Amino acid sequence: MATGSRLLIGVFALLALDIGRAYGFSLFGDAPVISDVRAALQETARWPSADGRAVDLNVASMPGFGAALGATPEEIAAANQVVTNAFSSWQTPALRFSVHLEDPGVDGTATPNPDAGFDIDVFAVSESHPAFAASPDLFGNTFVSTRFVSSRLLTNGQAFSGWVIEGADVYLNIDRILTLKTGIISIDAAALQRLLAHEIGHALGLGHPNDNNPFGVAANLDTDNDPFNRMVINPADPFADLIVSSFRDNEAVMSNRPCGEPPVLPCFALTFPLQNDDLAGRDVLYPSQVARCPEAPDPACSQNAVNITLFRDRQSPDTATTGPRGKVVFKWIRGSKSGGVGLQQGDFGGVLVEDVHFCFYQDEALVMSMTVPAGEPWVEVPGKGYKYQDGTMSHDGIRKVLLQGGPPGRARVLVIGKGSRLPVPVLPLGASSTFDAQVRIDNAAVCMGMSYTAGGGNAQVFVNTDAGVFKLMRTGP
Repeated sequence: MATGSRLLIGVFALLALDIGRAYGFSLFGDAPVISDVRAALQETARWPSADGRAVDLNVASMPGFGAALGATPEEIAAANQVVTNAFSSWQTPALRFSVHLEDPGVDGTATPNPDAGFDIDVFAVSESHPAFAASPDLFGNTFVSTRFVSSRLLTNGQAFSGWVIEGADVYLNIDRILTLKTGIISIDAAALQRLLAHEIGHALGLGHPNDNNPFGVAANLDTDNDPFNRMVINPADPFADLIVSSFRDNEAVMSNRPCGEPPVLPCFALTFPLQNDDLAGRDVLYPSQVARCPEAPDPACSQNAVNITLFRDRQSPDTATTGPRGKVVFKWIRGSKSGGVGLQQGDFGGVLVEDVHFCFYQDEALVMSMTVPAGEPWVEVPGKGYKYQDGTMSHDGIRKVLLQGGPPGRARVLVIGKGSRLPVPVLPLGASSTFDAQVRIDNAAVCMGMSYTAGGGNAQVFVNTDAGVFKLMRTGP
């Protein structure tokens, strides 16, 4: 068992080692080959939880971060937004960030010192900076300070001995980034966000899935030997069913060789958001105890509205995963509370601190659960409600949520999700089934939804095909 303190370094380069398309994540560190997966996962480096429920990190970018990247005065806000978005893409109820932009407490001139400054500091420096002294060709470099302790809390309340992360410094190489702006690859905000999200992943404890790691050469962690399905992590036992796998996904944000072998340029993989591999690695290190949808629908959920529920599952014929054109739409419009009473902003509870769930039931059994955690990027719409927009679709594929109150018949609730991260049930669904679609908010007094019976009089539209389309519409109770 290792003891003492150590400094870990993570890097991002451009050329590729492998073109395999599969699923598996790796850990950040220099541990020897370990055959006991569970023991390794218990011991591996992670930020400790103070309360056994969440990790709260203060993170900051250096003063002049945007200007150092070559941003014009008009582009400074967009550059700073990249920092916020990159951290938000990793955020869950168990892993939360307080972002301080261009904070004077972050010294970009100093030699890397992860123990100084905020929990995670972000710098944009030249290749001549000490952070790139040994490797000036890298786009990014992350320094992590760790220490071995006899016991530390995980975010699911469990305690194990192991390494704790005490600080991290993330460095972006200005010279390398600027070559992309005028060379064969056109870098934009999305690509910069991917680069920064990659380095943040190192600061959280994740390694490169295509590199050597504690489980041997090019061996990663997966829940089975199927390279095309999604890993489901049990928060109560996040290490369950994980096995060593040789599969890798070069499009994962944590891959440092995203362009294939030989490299395919221009490399649009640079703009991809977090992939299933990245999310599974995060959820193993920081398991979330957030409540999901209840197993049965709420019979008191208000149905005083016009409603449309649409699923589109454009999946590959040889896999069980939702394709990139997958879509979920839930519209609850012209709504009121049960009894015809208008909805007020306060009825939605505090979505800035409470989680919101979209739940879909077939014959009163839960078949789909999507959750948007509290906090950023939720914003208040003063006097009306709340709005959520996430272009990375990092939480169950959800892109937009609107909770808007109003007088009787004027309230609106909208949920839109897209992409391969959607947990769309296998279509078609049973033609003779009953269905319930509900939006539920933790600790809120209201629930907005609709019940359907296939062939029922109020189901104005019912499409349920093996071509991957499911659509329901109701005009009211």
